[in-house]
Amino acid sequence: MNPYRSLPIYTPRIVAQYRQKRREENPPHIFAVAERAWQQVGEERESQSILITGESGAGKTENTKKVIQYLAAIASSASSSMAESSSSGLIKSGSQSLAPAIGLPRSSSFKGKEASDIDLASVASSSLGLLERQILQANPILEAFGNAQTMRNNNSSRFGKFIKIFFSPAGAIAGANIDWYLLEKSRVTARASGERCFHVFYQLLAGAKEAGLTDKLLLHGAADQFDFLKKSRQQIDGVDDLSEWRLLKDALDVVGFSSSEQFELFRIPAIILHIGNLAITGSGSDQAFFAPESQAIADKVCHLLGIDVSEFTKTVLRPKVRAGREWVTQSRSKKQAEDELGALCKFVYEKTFGWMVERINRALDRPSAKALSIGVLDIAGFEIFEQNSYEQLLINFTNEKLQQFFNFHMFTLEQEEYTREGIEWNFVNFGLDLQPTIELIESSMPIGILSCLDEECIMPKATDRSFCEKVHDLWETRKGSAPKHPGESKFKADRLRDGFLVKHYAGDVEYKIEGWLEKNKDPINEAVARLCAGSEIPAVASLFTEYAEDTSPTGVVKKVKRGAFRTVGQRHKEQLGQLMKQLGTTQPHFVRCIVPNSEKRPGKLEANLVLDQLRCNGVLEGIRIARLGYPNRHSFAEFRSRYEVLTPGVIPPGYVDGRKAAEKIASALELDKAFYKVGATKIFFKAGVLAELEERRDNLLTDIFRRFQSAARMHIAQRRIRKLLNRAQAIKTIQRNARVYIALRDWPWWSLYVKVRPLLAATKADDELVKKQAELAIAKEREQREQEERKRLEELKTTLAAEKAKIEDELSSERRIGRDRDEMLARLKTREADLLEKIKELEGDLDILGSDREQAIASADKAKSKLERLQLDFDAMMDQASMLEKQSTQIRQREADLLKESQQRTSNQSRLEGEKDTLSREVETLKREVGQKEEAVKRSRERNDLAVKELEKRLQLEKTRK
Repeated sequence: MNPYRSLPIYTPRIVAQYRQKRREENPPHIFAVAERAWQQVGEERESQSILITGESGAGKTENTKKVIQYLAAIASSASSSMAESSSSGLIKSGSQSLAPAIGLPRSSSFKGKEASDIDLASVASSSLGLLERQILQANPILEAFGNAQTMRNNNSSRFGKFIKIFFSPAGAIAGANIDWYLLEKSRVTARASGERCFHVFYQLLAGAKEAGLTDKLLLHGAADQFDFLKKSRQQIDGVDDLSEWRLLKDALDVVGFSSSEQFELFRIPAIILHIGNLAITGSGSDQAFFAPESQAIADKVCHLLGIDVSEFTKTVLRPKVRAGREWVTQSRSKKQAEDELGALCKFVYEKTFGWMVERINRALDRPSAKALSIGVLDIAGFEIFEQNSYEQLLINFTNEKLQQFFNFHMFTLEQEEYTREGIEWNFVNFGLDLQPTIELIESSMPIGILSCLDEECIMPKATDRSFCEKVHDLWETRKGSAPKHPGESKFKADRLRDGFLVKHYAGDVEYKIEGWLEKNKDPINEAVARLCAGSEIPAVASLFTEYAEDTSPTGVVKKVKRGAFRTVGQRHKEQLGQLMKQLGTTQPHFVRCIVPNSEKRPGKLEANLVLDQLRCNGVLEGIRIARLGYPNRHSFAEFRSRYEVLTPGVIPPGYVDGRKAAEKIASALELDKAFYKVGATKIFFKAGVLAELEERRDNLLTDIFRRFQSAARMHIAQRRIRKLLNRAQAIKTIQRNARVYIALRDWPWWSLYVKVRPLLAATKADDELVKKQAELAIAKEREQREQEERKRLEELKTTLAAEKAKIEDELSSERRIGRDRDEMLARLKTREADLLEKIKELEGDLDILGSDREQAIASADKAKSKLERLQLDFDAMMDQASMLEKQSTQIRQREADLLKESQQRTSNQSRLEGEKDTLSREVETLKREVGQKEEAVKRSRERNDLAVKELEKRLQLEKTRK
């Protein structure tokens, strides 16, 4: 599980803790897996593989580095111990040669400083051999060119690698080899805004001045001055690109890259950065041109590529393409030119990456027997993004195959062995068969997604839309119809009909197929490629050898023969097939890396997220079958030879059947029968039983060795005493001879004898010396010739082996392509037969239509004569119609006059009605005014009446008072 922080669990003390220990003796650790693989290489003489899988950001790359660190440490310890024992001839008891302070050469930029981290100087000065140091130093190089910062991981591997470390019979590292897969080269030109390009681009810009490359590579500026870099993130928190640059340079020196090779290696990122700054504009006719300010940039690009700038401009903007047997010039639009420049950048980066890995492999290869190896697989994890494209399909397909490999070994093989051995077992279906999904993607017969895409790539006028429609027609499930493909249940058409959904083991993924045909064909502007193939810089020209042209003595230009065209999908299926074949020849060990939370926060655990990963990866089912089944087993011979020591005297002398011997030993060990089962050729144990037996055996052997050591020490002491006694006797003998010599020393004849004796032997010794010197010269000359011949033969052997492997790979690829083409031909023949059947049906319909046509012609003749009669009648009617037309014209003229008069009257009427309306409005106004005046008079009258009444009341009151 990724802790998202540094922990002191990879120190030399931890290495020593797991060295030569059983898995049960220590807590779970990546070192325990590496130690188990190391032990099985020596015990079973079988190559091992460690498959490190998990989602992006789970820690696969870090665990891969730790495995290599551990193997380098223990292999160095084994070789140094062997050297010490061979030189001294005696292994001291109670001492153990521990590994030196080994740490992978990685600065604290990408992870916190921990106890196991050391700098390059300490690695170089440690007791590791050159080969071990080169294996460790290959890692910073691969990370610089193949890793990048993503939304989920600051140091995410954007390619897959399978590192094989070969071991000699003595346990020392004998060589190594690196295979790589699925480099995300599209990241060179574009990526999400919160992510970075490959680390090397930023490291080169940070360290170019220090290394004196600024003027040589024309890199004057920071990352924000290059279009390919400034549109996304440029810094990683806590990362010093200058420090990483220094680590990269030191690593290149250790691996053996010369100064010129390093310069050529950095030339390509510089070229890509300059190409990204080329600004292209389009005219009214959509014809592309370089912007005026881009001319100087084009000069820089061509200077670094070693080609002519005018030719480069023509091949980019108006390349010559073959049309039949002729060459024609085509104008490129702005978008076409930009896309082709981007394709060129991706092409040269991928080629450079491949050359770099090949160069590392040459440094790690040693011309010696490499029968056994430990392979470590680190490949991109399962990916589900908001927008999933062709790259995600290939990555998820690879993970589907690896998960199927895990399921096959953990569940299928395990249960099949129980059945084969005759052990009572009810077969359990864990529901983890991924074959339908795999066949949906890769199968050829019936056709799968990748084969369908390959077919569309060779069809004329095929588009992404036609591919999408074909995919939907092939696999979209229809109600009431029988399945047409074993993987049809794993396919679902999307709602907008511009992609599809695949049901993977880790979840449903919706893929958008925009640009899939171009991505699968991976095209490049061949005119630019041919121009670069003739570069005056050999390193650049070597990247385009497949596009080179050879001029014959007659002046005829001949194209260098290239291999058969392979799509990206075909190449990936070939590489994946070779990988699975290699894994199938090894004994696998599985490491599952888990993402604890989606926020990259230390100390936080999202239970549902972790549980979902454990369920999808088959870990929970693996634990279940381990508890239900018998995960540990030995053949009868192995079990007897290993544990008979615990039951002395149980097996009688003479021949005893292996099964009976195993049963007797198990019974004598008093094992519960519920914890073991005896099969046809093996004895099986529940988890933990063998660990207990191993502990009992170790205790017994420890006691035996202790008694043996005691006896050995007693024997050594006795030898020492006898040596002292012999020394005392020798001293007495020397003293007696000395006394005799003193007595003879003054005798004259003895003095004469002593002086004459050397002279007698001198002549003979001189002759003998001359003879021996002649023989020595002859022997040295013969030895030198033999060494030269041996060296030549070893080089020839290595070369032939490499050529043989290359030819075998090419032959395998050609056979695979041949099979695919045969299958495609069979499908086309089937389609041809269907079309021929339809043609026959159409021909029958055509015959029927022919007879119908003859009848129609006869009917047409009759209709023609009738038409002639009708034509005469029609002419008469036309004359009459012409007369009527004249009358109608006169009537229409009269009607027009009347209409004009009517319109005039209508106009007058409208005017009068307008005047009437105006007068009506004036009358209404007067009426309102009269009404208002009448109302005012009325109110005034009422007020007067009230005043009169009031006065009358007052008058009446006055009269009453009087």
